[in-house]
Amino acid sequence: MRFSVKLVLICEGIFIALTILIAATIGTMAYEETRQGVIEGYIYEAGNILNNINLYLSEQKPVVDVAASVVDIFSKDGLAIEVYDKDLNRLAGNTDGLQKMHRPELSAALTNSGRQTFVSRHDDQGRYLAFFTQKLDRGDDSLLVAIVKDISDLDAQRRATYLVAAQALVVGCIIVAILIWLVTSYLTRPIRNLNRASRRIALGDYRERVPVTTQDEFGELAQSFNMMAAAVEDNIAELEERNEAQTRMMDNLTHELRTPLTSIIGYADLLQRMPYDEATLAKGLGYIYSEGQRMLNLNKTLVDLTYTRHEPIDFERADWLPVAKDVCGLINLRAKEKGVAVFVCEESLELDMAPDLMRSLLTNLLDNALKATPAGGRISLYAREEAGWVHIVVADTGKGMTADQLSKITEPFYQVERSRNRGDDPFAGLGLGLAIVKQIVDKHQGHINFSSIPGQGTEACVVLPQVQAAGEGAGESSEPAG
Repeated sequence: MRFSVKLVLICEGIFIALTILIAATIGTMAYEETRQGVIEGYIYEAGNILNNINLYLSEQKPVVDVAASVVDIFSKDGLAIEVYDKDLNRLAGNTDGLQKMHRPELSAALTNSGRQTFVSRHDDQGRYLAFFTQKLDRGDDSLLVAIVKDISDLDAQRRATYLVAAQALVVGCIIVAILIWLVTSYLTRPIRNLNRASRRIALGDYRERVPVTTQDEFGELAQSFNMMAAAVEDNIAELEERNEAQTRMMDNLTHELRTPLTSIIGYADLLQRMPYDEATLAKGLGYIYSEGQRMLNLNKTLVDLTYTRHEPIDFERADWLPVAKDVCGLINLRAKEKGVAVFVCEESLELDMAPDLMRSLLTNLLDNALKATPAGGRISLYAREEAGWVHIVVADTGKGMTADQLSKITEPFYQVERSRNRGDDPFAGLGLGLAIVKQIVDKHQGHINFSSIPGQGTEACVVLPQVQAAGEGAGESSEPAG
């Protein structure tokens, strides 16, 4: 059952219960007040009649002989009179249907020594009757006079009152139900919006949001729902990006493996089928060896990538400069052959680091910079300290990259220009260097930023905390802006 229907039924039940209680209370009070007024009027009227009968009887003897005349003289519309002797024998009367009725008030009047007796009750015909009785003594003779008044109008009036109350209750229930339904529909509109939005999100529309139209609890709920929906949308987008990245990685890995395997199988088949030729044999074996080395290099790099991601590391306080000089010394040999100048800043900076991983980080950054820098270009390596963070910067004057290329360069196997990493280049890469760099930076609880202008060069800035937090971690950290 819907909440709005439940609310209408509950409010209707409360309204009906309160209305019946109030109507019954007010109706009973009004009835009793009316009844009391009618009875008081009747008692006053009956007292006057009895006084007149007393005067009439004082002039008549014997009194039992005038019973019929008393009934004839003093009866009037709405009032009936009965006359009894002292033995409760009915002498005269103009009432119908009361002879067989139990009349305890008559016996009571005989013992009341002339005092008036009043009682009201329903007869066998359903009439509501009021009885006013008094014993009248005249010497040795006594008469018992009963004045009877039909006050059934009080019952009819009460029934009419209850009928009007019931009709008003029915009309009120309909009006209240409509009003409560309208109010409930208005109040539950934010809930219906939430329900509709949640169904759309469940169907895959993660951009769905709920309009916030109030500042009450429903408005706060809508804001919280929108925050949750935004978080879900971000998480789904991130999962889709990761899935896409993993798909590209598998495609690239398949490509990387297929190329050397094709070469190895092709040259092995060629050497098996062709007549022996020393030059062809040497060339074929050379290709087989180089492609085997490429596969071995791929395996080693993947192992390094997995190790960097999962294995815990131990940090030590060390100066970055000796590591930087050592790496630059190795890169300089290739840089001189290519005609590229490499410069390293001579400023010492100590930080918590893993020296072997720092060497791998700088090697990969400088190697990528060298591949992208043409002859006559320049590569710079320097570091600076800012507010407890060490910024290690590798800048080159190479080809540069577009914004789309920058967003993918840390993905495994991604290469800006595949053509320049193939052929006879002995230092051809696999597109895993920057992925390893990213893992190393994460292990040091830092982050890396890239900026580049096509045709002018690229700058990679690694930001690491100078002091590592308690315990080795690779996750969230308080990073400086920029």
